[in-house]
Amino acid sequence: MARVLVVYGTGEGQTAKISNYAAEVAGEHGHDARVADVKELPEGFSPRGTMR
Repeated sequence: MARVLVVYGTGEGQTAKISNYAAEVAGEHGHDARVADVKELPEGFSPRGTMR
């Protein structure tokens, strides 16, 4: 099982839909998938901390 982090930025929401779908498919294949909007990342964001 892999850990997958999909970080996206979107203006109209389409990229968010695609990112969520990609994470959903990865999850269906047994992976730990998470999605994050780049605009909502906290200061000092680290992918390592997100996937623990």
